[in-house]
Amino acid sequence: MQVLVIEDDDDVTLLYRLALEGAGHVVETVALGHEGLRRAHEKGFDIIVLDGMLPDIDGLDVLASLQSSPDTAGVPVVMASARVGQADQEAAMSAGASAYVVKPFEPVALVDVLQGVSGGSPRSAPGRAPAGEPAAAVERSPRDAGPRPAVTLLPQEEGALARVLALAFDAIVSIDEQQHIVGFNKGAENTFGYLAEEVLGKPLGMLMPARFTATHHEHVRGFAEGREAGRLMGAQRFVYARRRDGSEFPAEASITKLEIDGRPVLTAILRDATERQRTEAELRTRAEQQAAVAELGLRAITRTSLDALLDDAARTLARLLQVDLVKLALCDSSSPDPRLVAGVGWAPSEVGQVRCAAGPGTLAGLSLERDEPIVFSDVRSDPRFEADRLLLDNGVVAGVQVTIRGLVRPVGLAGVYSREQRRFTDEDVNVVQAIANVVASGVQRDAHERRLLAFLDAAPDATLVVDPAGRIISANAQAEVLFGYAREELQRLGVDALVPDAARERHSGYRRAFETERRARAMGEGLELVARRHDGTTVPVDIMLRPFDTDEGSFVVAAIRDITDRRRNEMAREAFLHAVSHELRTPLTAVLGFSSLLTDHYAEAIGPEPLQLVERIRGNATKLDRLLTDLLDLDRLGRGVLEAQRREVEIAPVVQHAVESVSLEGRTLAVSVEPPELTAQLDRAQLERIVENLVVNAVRHTPAGSHIDVVVGRSANGVLLQVEDDGPGVPAEARAQIFEPFRRDAGTVVPGTGIGLSLVARFAELHGGRAWVEERPGGGASFRVVFAQ
Repeated sequence: MQVLVIEDDDDVTLLYRLALEGAGHVVETVALGHEGLRRAHEKGFDIIVLDGMLPDIDGLDVLASLQSSPDTAGVPVVMASARVGQADQEAAMSAGASAYVVKPFEPVALVDVLQGVSGGSPRSAPGRAPAGEPAAAVERSPRDAGPRPAVTLLPQEEGALARVLALAFDAIVSIDEQQHIVGFNKGAENTFGYLAEEVLGKPLGMLMPARFTATHHEHVRGFAEGREAGRLMGAQRFVYARRRDGSEFPAEASITKLEIDGRPVLTAILRDATERQRTEAELRTRAEQQAAVAELGLRAITRTSLDALLDDAARTLARLLQVDLVKLALCDSSSPDPRLVAGVGWAPSEVGQVRCAAGPGTLAGLSLERDEPIVFSDVRSDPRFEADRLLLDNGVVAGVQVTIRGLVRPVGLAGVYSREQRRFTDEDVNVVQAIANVVASGVQRDAHERRLLAFLDAAPDATLVVDPAGRIISANAQAEVLFGYAREELQRLGVDALVPDAARERHSGYRRAFETERRARAMGEGLELVARRHDGTTVPVDIMLRPFDTDEGSFVVAAIRDITDRRRNEMAREAFLHAVSHELRTPLTAVLGFSSLLTDHYAEAIGPEPLQLVERIRGNATKLDRLLTDLLDLDRLGRGVLEAQRREVEIAPVVQHAVESVSLEGRTLAVSVEPPELTAQLDRAQLERIVENLVVNAVRHTPAGSHIDVVVGRSANGVLLQVEDDGPGVPAEARAQIFEPFRRDAGTVVPGTGIGLSLVARFAELHGGRAWVEERPGGGASFRVVFAQ
């Protein structure tokens, strides 16, 4: 065949030439994408091998150009790239690639792919069982060992079951028509604290608080009898479940309905939302505080009576900060000591009558002298307040006090106090200061707008107050910085002006819908939000909405956070991983390829001793490739972008190919698959990685001369894989942590990163299964993986 190779690395180009010309093909090579397009049009080629990352043009753009031209549209293109992500492979196949080869690869694998794409019959790779013969019980000696990295081809379809079980990090619970549990995955075991065998056949009600059991039973029954195939559970977004220890937790849940063997089966997918609920509660609390202060500020602006404003301020502080005592004291010309004019928790005779001593040794004196917030955690041991009878006689222990500022000097004091030891945070101080500023605006009517806005400027995020018509009536300093408008300009705009043109109509609809379901919540839940600046540029944001009502109407406080840095960091991380993958896989391709050529074709010429060195080079390059692949997969798993692409797989050839890729280094190995023709719905590449990592782990932790068994068969839950050795085994105390990333048995001296077993467990979970280790009968370790079917 006439083969055009478009590749910019000289070593990999030489590898292509040696491998393909050695297989009888005529090869022409170019280093740039544009030159490759020119040659492809000038000369008819039977097949094109295309690098995915070229210096002048991206490989996908070259592929698109080839597919769009009548001269080259029919030429098969094999994309060879260091990009290993599923999305990258899907993009290449969608653009018209005939096959996708992941670097590094071995020459024999590349030749097989080219012959397969061109319609030839791929020759068997050395060490593989002939086509049609089961690899059920094949013995392999150390001399047969040799790395054979797989060529990854993109699956052309994926089943609905695969998409569901890709969520296996979550709890998946299936029930029958009597609402008895018939399925309970590893995620459910981790979430609820039960083993599957403890709950199978038992009522679903054991997994929820008793007070919800009857109601939930009726909801599930109604869903089972209805026409819906699936829906979210929980009218308030979360449902509540119960663990084995009796503790309750919120969960995000969905339910689906399938018919299996003529019987309806309902499957619920639950995710523990405790941390998410806590985070949202913190943001909700902040929004509630800002809304409460905004509401109080609006009352001050609309000239609510000063007495009513002071009373509202005291009650608002007590409610927001959950304190025992609240004090608002104002200065007047009749005494240097401020008078307690409003509060919560004081005796009725004190409010309106008592003076707050402002001399030495008092909290009031220190506050007015410094004109700054004073925070204390135990007044009994603080000598600064030893003469403050108002605090001591009322049992105050901890508190925050700030000044109510006038135009020139403080005009009063605002304080919150606890009768128990308590640590008040900076956010607590901000709330007290914000309300003190509102009170000041009520006292100083001529400066009410400046005082009102002071509380908003204390907020760490950009904050807008929006009226029912969508008009901005207040904005803080952070909003000026974020949007690029002066405060006065913002207050003349509608909030829709801060939305990009393409999303403005949709946003107006969302805003109108919010009026019918007014509750504190994150805006655009599940969406990536973007705001528009004054200069027309956009910025990614998170937004929390908090409605509140006043005599003037209904308003909304929007707390807006710029997340540009977070998005930039995510993009930089992804770009870094792509670059690392490419820069390492390209030289690895050359090292593995040249060493394979030497061992496969020049063994007699170089002699036995140099050949051993070449084998060492090849083995270590394979280990480095495996480590790089593991690290990248671990990152993708952590970001939730790696799924199981399940399809019907004949297991024996996959397992046999996996064990052949591992150097046994003086150990023997046997493979047994029963029945030999066993098939299952699995991700072929992930199954191969699981077997490979478990065998590598067995080699690392057993002495030379040991024996390893790889056994696959059916189980009650699906398919069971066992990798057993006669080595020292795994201590009982280490078995629970051995599958965690970067965890290794304490005291071990064997090399390794601890990543391989972690990937085994995570890949198993993507298949709805789990991985664990037991003691092998007679001594040694028995690693087991079950794949749900």
